Amino acid sequence: MHRKPPVDDGETLYHPTWYHVPTILAWKHLPITVTIHDLIPETWPAVTDARQLADRRKVLAMSNSVVCVSQSTLTDLAIHYPETARKATVSLPGLPELPVGRPNLPDQKPYLLHVGKRGAYKDFITVLRGLALLSDISLVIVGGGTLSSHEREMIAELNLSNRVVAEGSVEDQRLADLLVGAVALVSASQAEGFGLPPLEALAQGIPSVLTDIPAYREIHGRWATFFPPKDSRGLAEAVESVSRGGHPPLPSRDEVRRSFSWTETVRSTVGSYEMALG
Repeated sequence: MHRKPPVDDGETLYHPTWYHVPTILAWKHLPITVTIHDLIPETWPAVTDARQLADRRKVLAMSNSVVCVSQSTLTDLAIHYPETARKATVSLPGLPELPVGRPNLPDQKPYLLHVGKRGAYKDFITVLRGLALLSDISLVIVGGGTLSSHEREMIAELNLSNRVVAEGSVEDQRLADLLVGAVALVSASQAEGFGLPPLEALAQGIPSVLTDIPAYREIHGRWATFFPPKDSRGLAEAVESVSRGGHPPLPSRDEVRRSFSWTETVRSTVGSYEMALG
C-alpha cells in the first residue's frame, strides 16, 4: 500500500533515493532534492541502462536542489548539466562506522585488499597486472560478485592463481579485520565520485594506493599514495613504496571522524533543503 504524498505546505520536500520517474511524478507538487554521487552514467554510458539515464536526466531537470557528494562531482555536473549545477551544493558523506579491525595472525603473509566492483571503469585488470610485477604479496578481493571468466583467465595467464583470494561478500567485522591486516587498500578505478573503501581503510589506520583521479585527489589527497590510471607498473611501484613505509602520515581514527563528520553532512544537506524550499 503506497502512502499518499503530503500536500505542499511550504515545509515538506521530497528527497528520492533513485531516479524512478513514475514514482517521482506522484510527488512533483513538492519541492524535490536529489543526490548525485558521480557522473559515471554520463561518462561511461556502456555501464548504464539507457532508460535509467533518460530518467535521471528528467529528474535532474525537475529538481529544486541537488546534493553532490564531492566538489569533483559538482565540477562534472557543471560539464554535463550546467543548469542543474546552479542549484547544487556539496555535502561530503560522513565516515562509515565499521568495527575496529582485529590484528591478523603473526604469520599472515602480506596482501593487498580490493573492495567492491571490478568491471568497466574500475579497471581491475590493471590491479592484476600490477600484482604480477610484485613478489611475495597476495591480493584479497571483497565484494564485486564472483570472478568473471575474463578475470579468471587473466589470473591464470599472469600466474597469480596462488596469490589471489576472492572472499565474496563479508560481514562488517570481517571487512574491518581484512583492512587492518592489509599492506594497503588498492584501487585502479578511472572514475569515482567519492571513494568509501579508502576512507574505511583510513579509519583502520591502513594506507591506500589509488589512481590519480580528481575525486580521489580531493578526498584522499593528504593520505593516499597515487599512480597514473591504467599504469600497472606505477601501481606496483606505489605498493612497493607503501610496503617500505613510504606513504604519507596517516591520521588517527578520531581525526578521520572529525574530517568526515555526519553532523557536517546533515548541516550541508539541510542547506540544500532550504534552497529547495526557497
